[in-house]
Amino acid sequence: MRKNISLTNINMREIILHITVVLLMATTAGKVNCQTQMILITSKEQVGIDLAGRGKVNICLGYGQRSEYKLPSKFNDRNAHIHTYSDTTIRTVTIVGNGITIMDCAGNHLKHLDVSNNTRLTLLKNIRKKPIF
Repeated sequence: MRKNISLTNINMREIILHITVVLLMATTAGKVNCQTQMILITSKEQVGIDLAGRGKVNICLGYGQRSEYKLPSKFNDRNAHIHTYSDTTIRTVTIVGNGITIMDCAGNHLKHLDVSNNTRLTLLKNIRKKPIF
């Protein structure tokens, strides 16, 4: 269901966030070598993402730093990718990989999450540690 956004009920920070998401999607389209791309936007100082599946995954932490690692085939908390930032400004984390089937992004105080390009995702855990689908 699509939600109508009125300028009277959102603040400037939210407008900038929405513009950032649109620009990010437009500038990265076609530049990911046919890899599935998921976008997570947060302002939390420490971000933790737990992934499982097959193959390799790249995580771009929002300031040009990329981490690549092999996806574990089984999901458990010991496989979490955790990064601590120096502040709580809004940042975009991009996750790129074709084999991601499970993602836990609980506790990241998400402003936006786009996993629509990942058709292989079978389990997504949200902030309450309950599956979304």
